[in-house]
Amino acid sequence: MSKKVAILTGEFGQGHLALARKLQSHLDPLPSVDCVDIININRLVDEAVVVNSFWDRMRYSAHHQLMFSYDNFAKLPAWLRYLHPINLASRWVKRFYAMIWGTASYLVYRKAELERLLQRFESYDCVFSVLATPNHLLWMLQRQLLLVNVSQDFGAGVRTVWWGRFWDFHLSSDSNNAFVARSEYHSATKVLELGPLYHRLDHLSLDALSSSHSETRILFIPGKTGNQSALLRRLLSIAKACLARGHHVVWRGSEAVINEELEHWDAFFQQRITVQGYGPLDDLEQFDLVVGKGSYNQITESLIKGVPFACVHFLGYWEKQNLCVQSIGVQLLDWSREYSIPQPEQLKKMRRVQLQLRDELFSRPDEVAQLLGQVVLSDKIVVPLSTPLPEPYLDFSGRRVASERTAFRRRVGIVIKKMLLLPLLCIIYYSTGWWRYLRLRKSRSFFSKEF
Repeated sequence: MSKKVAILTGEFGQGHLALARKLQSHLDPLPSVDCVDIININRLVDEAVVVNSFWDRMRYSAHHQLMFSYDNFAKLPAWLRYLHPINLASRWVKRFYAMIWGTASYLVYRKAELERLLQRFESYDCVFSVLATPNHLLWMLQRQLLLVNVSQDFGAGVRTVWWGRFWDFHLSSDSNNAFVARSEYHSATKVLELGPLYHRLDHLSLDALSSSHSETRILFIPGKTGNQSALLRRLLSIAKACLARGHHVVWRGSEAVINEELEHWDAFFQQRITVQGYGPLDDLEQFDLVVGKGSYNQITESLIKGVPFACVHFLGYWEKQNLCVQSIGVQLLDWSREYSIPQPEQLKKMRRVQLQLRDELFSRPDEVAQLLGQVVLSDKIVVPLSTPLPEPYLDFSGRRVASERTAFRRRVGIVIKKMLLLPLLCIIYYSTGWWRYLRLRKSRSFFSKEF
């Protein structure tokens, strides 16, 4: 029997969108899968919100601040990102995103709008999620769908991803991630070690990945996420040090910045650097080292081609935890504070080591297909009990029912949350929504959702 599969992703940077496309490349060829649709949670919720009145515009502004403000957070200075309430809360409070979604469902979105969201999933048999934020939505869908969480980082990753006692499967990226999953999830959730996710076409033979260049080549990827000015200054400093070591540097992206800087460099350096525009990273096997942001996607795209990776910038604590794979010998360098440029021969040796580790770190495409096929054809494992809590939007435990022993205590807790938490969050949601409304009230395209 063929299954209909949805992959839930969102516009929180480009990494989650890329991860969804990689997962789709493995699911599409499966004979047990009828169709695979990628659902963008940001756009899905945006389409569900109805804007007819001034109050609707305020709700829509608050919704837009909740769903589309990630890029603004990413551009903050590192010290401010570290102290940001969202960063701190998501690190130490496992139920934080469940609270945001649950209270937003209660305060910002109407019941009819939520019902339209849930109807969008009625035709599917299985939902794979590559996000931590919409878990509350999936909690409401748990009765009829097989729910699969796919790891978005190495190691522990984002603390809030472990919330919820409704996942049927968790597909982990490495042994550290699998260990955390088994300790955090409900005992009925099956944890399977899939390995780092990659696009199916990127798994080339080791012979095809061998470098044919006599000189060592280093690729710099400035990227489009983060505090660009500080990151670019650091990348330029590292690129100059690489040139001084005798490496050839390829700079991909931010051409205007590098071309302006090159005017002040020596002619020797100018001859050993190649500047390219932004483009797909489908030729990484041509390099001996990739230098960029320490995101899960950039790291895995480099390692699958047998190329070491150097992290010069971490957006948050979840990205820094990607360094945990250094413990198994992966050639992953931490240049976020200090850097030491390897000699050409040393870099070639690192490349050979990473090539040998490629098949130990990554599962083969046929192994990935076999595992995903088993998951898709599985029956639902974590079956919720029949009686829901009276206020499911305010229950952040991930359990739909309370035992007799704890039922009264949890009801009291829900009353306290309604009295204290809801008014506070209502002020926060609508004050930030009012700020966005004042900025964009003259934009017809904003409220007509044409952006």
